[in-house]
Amino acid sequence: MNRFNSTDRIGVSKTELVISELGWIFREQPIVDMGVDAIIEQVINGDPTGKIIAAQIKAGKSYFKNQNEQFIPYRMEQVHYDYWSDLCIPIIIVLYNVDEKIVYWGLFSKKDTIKTGKSYVINIDKSNILDLSAIEKFNGIIDYHLRETLLDEVEGNGLDYMQLVEMSTLYTEETTELMWEMNKAGYNLADKLFGMANSISYNPFQGGNQLSHLFNKIKVSYNIYATNLRKNIPIFLKLRINSLKYVELCILHFDDPKVKAIQPLIIDFIKELYNSIPITEKMVSDIEL
Repeated sequence: MNRFNSTDRIGVSKTELVISELGWIFREQPIVDMGVDAIIEQVINGDPTGKIIAAQIKAGKSYFKNQNEQFIPYRMEQVHYDYWSDLCIPIIIVLYNVDEKIVYWGLFSKKDTIKTGKSYVINIDKSNILDLSAIEKFNGIIDYHLRETLLDEVEGNGLDYMQLVEMSTLYTEETTELMWEMNKAGYNLADKLFGMANSISYNPFQGGNQLSHLFNKIKVSYNIYATNLRKNIPIFLKLRINSLKYVELCILHFDDPKVKAIQPLIIDFIKELYNSIPITEKMVSDIEL
C-alpha cells in the first residue's frame, strides 16, 4: 500500500493555479477540513471585493467512474450535505480529472441534490469547466447569493413592499442631498481659487512673494476641502450602498410584468453602481492633504 497519495494535492494545486490565472484569489484551508478546502475571493479590475465562494476539491479516477457524456455524479454524506446547506456563503464542488487534465465544477444547491439511501448525489454538468468562462458564472453566483440574502433579511424583518419603497426613498434622498453638498463645496472652492487669482495685480519687484502668498492660500483652501471630502465620502458611500440595496429589493419584489421583463437589466445596472464604490474609495484614499 502506498503511504502517500499525491492525487488530492494535485487537485488543490491545479485549482489554485487556474483561479490565480483568472485573476481571483485562492486561499486554501489546510488546518481544519470540515468540508471546505478553499475560499475563492472575487476580484474586479484588480481590486478584491470581499465577496467569496467556498470550494470542496476532489481529484482521482474514482470520482469519474459513473460519468456519462453530460454529467458527473458526485456523492456526499449526510454530514457534508447538512454542513453545506447551512453555509452562509455559496459553495462549489470542484472535480479534477487527472487523465483529461480538466477541472470541472458545480454549484451545491439543496434543490439539485438527490437523496439515495443514507447519502446524496448532485450531478456536475460537464459544460462547467474551470477556465475563463467560469468568471461570469462565478459573478452570477455571488450576485444571486447576495440577492437571496437580502430577501431573507427582508422576510426576517417583516418588511412589506411599501416599507421597502419608503426605505429606498429615504436613503436615495439622503444620498442626493449629501452629493449636492459635496458638489457645492467643490464649486465654492473653484470660485474661491478663481477669485484669488484675479485679485493679484502682478508686480515684477514682488512677483515671487505674491505667488508664494497665493499658493499658500490655495493650499489652505484645498486642504479644508480635501479634509471635508474625506470625511463625507465614507458617509456618502454607506448611504449609497443602503440606497442601492433597497432599490434592488423593490425591483425584486415588484409584480408588474413590464418591470419583471427588464429586471435583469436594472439589476445589472445596480451591480455596476455597486462595483464603482471601491473605485471611489480608492480615489478618496489617494487624495493628498
